[in-house]
Order: sequence, then structure tokens, then C-alpha cells
Amino acid sequence: MSRFQVGRVGSRLLKWPLFTALVLGGLAFAFDYRIDAEGGPEGLSERVERAGARWSGVEGSEFEASETEDAPNVIRYGDGERFGSDTFSLTVQRTPNPTTEVLLNPAEPSDRALTHELGLLGGLSAAPGTRSVMNPAIPQEADAELTPADEAALRALAAFVAEDINQDGVVDFYDLADFSTAFGETGVSLPADIDDNGVVNRADLDRLRDAYTFGAPAETPPETGGAPGIGSMSGGSMSGGTVSGGTVSGGTGSGGSVSGGATSGGGY
Repeated sequence: MSRFQVGRVGSRLLKWPLFTALVLGGLAFAFDYRIDAEGGPEGLSERVERAGARWSGVEGSEFEASETEDAPNVIRYGDGERFGSDTFSLTVQRTPNPTTEVLLNPAEPSDRALTHELGLLGGLSAAPGTRSVMNPAIPQEADAELTPADEAALRALAAFVAEDINQDGVVDFYDLADFSTAFGETGVSLPADIDDNGVVNRADLDRLRDAYTFGAPAETPPETGGAPGIGSMSGGSMSGGTVSGGTVSGGTGSGGSVSGGATSGGGY
């Protein structure tokens, strides 16, 4: 069993890299994962350890991930025939039992894509249009090192409770408004998915109610106090699960998004 610590954090990786994120805002977050190294290059466990160490090395962050045999989060190689030439990774959420699979392209395993995916699993959101490692569109020749924006986003997660959906420092009317808009959504890295089970539902509402501060809303909606570049992406669908994001190759790395699209089968 391996264990590393980081700040908080998938999604799908393409050559125009694309990722989806899970915003968990709040206290230190821990998740378990397991590795299936079949079907691709050797050394996947070591690659995951290196990616985790990038996040754990951020001063002021607190992120813990443990490799366990029965973890609900799986990191493995996908079926190479299912990946396009511009896709580095996919994140698939299985139902009805919540399971998240990070699927790596066995032909082009990318350290940057893996670092991005661990960020998502730890609670970070995708940051399209930036040079952040959380940008799902990976620029050519980009490395896997974190940017100052990545480090700031990681530290910010410890500054807000999960119920503070808009990360402005108070759980109030505006968080309820955001929650009502997101109610019923499913996927990975949803800011309103307070209990992080892949769906925004009544259980999340109960937690929001317990933390809610009653009072008249401010005349001007607050600016988001959280990390820069927070966003979300939704992917296509497949039998047995939902593709909720990933990464792609991005040329200049100035943006990019993944939306729509479908696959048949579930053979990832």
C-alpha cells in the first residue's frame, strides 16, 4: 500500500488536453485509489506516486491519498482503440455504485494528464484557458510541474468548508442559489456535490441546511473567493457510466473544452 499527501482534487485527457474537476471546497480531503497496471507500460504505480508528490509538496496544503485494494477510485490504462489521437485520459463515473475510473491512453501515458487527474480526484476544478496543470487542454511540450495558480488553488481548498459552494467565506443565500441551479446534476467535480458521491441531491441539501447562515442577501452578489480558473466540464456517455471529463492535446494551451460526444459499449 502506498500513501502520499497533497492538497485536494476525474476527467478525460486529450492531446488538446481536457479535464474535469471536482470542487470539494473546505477541509483537508482524503481519497483512496487502486491501480490496475494491465494493458500498458510498466511503472504506473511509480508515475502515480510522482504525480501525487507534486501536490503534496505544496506548502500550506493538506491532501491525503492512499492506495488500497478495495478503493472506489481506479487508475488504469484504457482500451487503446477507444482513445482518439488527441486524447490522453478519460474519467468515467460508474453507476449505480459510485466508482470513478481514471483511464490513461496506453499509447501515450502523460505525466501532466495524470497530475491533472489526481488534482480532480482531490477536489480541484478544471481551469480551461490557463497555463495551469488543471487546464484540460495540454499544450505541446508542456511539463507536469505545478504553476503558482495550481498551488494557490490547492491551498484555497483548505480555506473553505464544502458547503460554501461559491467560496466567498460564508454559507448563505448565494450558495443556496447555486445549489438550486445544480440540483440533480451528476458527475465528477461538482461544486454543489457537497458529500462527493457524484450526484447533487437531498443529502447535499441537508448538509447545506445545517451550515446555512440565515440573513438578507447582499444587494450585490459576492465575487467568488476561491481559486482562479474554477470551472467544470461535462463529457459524453457510455453504457455503464458517464464520461465526465479528461485531457486533450492543445497546441498553444490557450483554452479548450470537452463537451458532448458518446461512445457505445463500456469497454474502456
